[in-house]
Amino acid sequence: MRALIVLVLTIACSGVLGADAPAQRPRAEQFFRKPALSGAALSPNGRLLALRIASKDGKARLAVLDLQTMQSTIAASFSSADVDRFIWVNDKRLVFNLDTELVGPGLVEAGPGLFAVNHDGSGFRELVESARAFIKDQYGDSNVLPWNTFLHGAVGRCDSDEVFVITPDEFSEKTFGYIKLRRLNTVTGRIVDVDAPLHSTSWIMDPAGELRVTVTGKDDTSAVHYRDAAGNWSKLGEFNRFVGGGRGAALPRCRWQAVCAGPRRRRQVGPVHL
Repeated sequence: MRALIVLVLTIACSGVLGADAPAQRPRAEQFFRKPALSGAALSPNGRLLALRIASKDGKARLAVLDLQTMQSTIAASFSSADVDRFIWVNDKRLVFNLDTELVGPGLVEAGPGLFAVNHDGSGFRELVESARAFIKDQYGDSNVLPWNTFLHGAVGRCDSDEVFVITPDEFSEKTFGYIKLRRLNTVTGRIVDVDAPLHSTSWIMDPAGELRVTVTGKDDTSAVHYRDAAGNWSKLGEFNRFVGGGRGAALPRCRWQAVCAGPRRRRQVGPVHL
């Protein structure tokens, strides 16, 4: 028995002494390096996968992978900007904005802008200005919306060329709540205002892409409004926006379909009953 114990200890010690030297400590820059893959979104028909991937110089670009052929295409890439948020407009077209970078204390180099492109890189269009001269010089399209126009979401089942955008119509230290919801065509650039109650700050669309519910906010009061099939708005309830149980405190329950409720993409987004 004693001989067996000695043999086991000898083997164990020899394993420790003969083990490989510990790996070198990672370099500091590795902790700050952008990930190779930082985002993905499946097309409404499930055939294409949009990916936000890093280039060799570390810039985030938009790529699309065909899940049937497993061939990938770079849809959008910039040498001086990172692709940030991106969503599918329909089965073939995407919209995306750019990541903003701080260049000094409280200073931003440019706004996020908004751009549209087909999955194969064709049909590029600048929709919202980003104040990045290299983009305007490259594509030469000055017919764009002002920088304070922001992406809200896709339309309905994602079977059109349109998206929803929002634009603050008035904003100051004393005034807030005048926000316009609009439908923007990502191919032509045509924009149309969407009828909504004044002071709307949140919007919920039905699967067909029609605005159905809004939440308004003025002073210390918030209210939920519902639009019927005839286009008439009615108030479901209101509550103190700063005190109490919050946004759903005074309201009954129901289920909403999320914007872009295509095949395999439905999800509940909140409780309210109509």
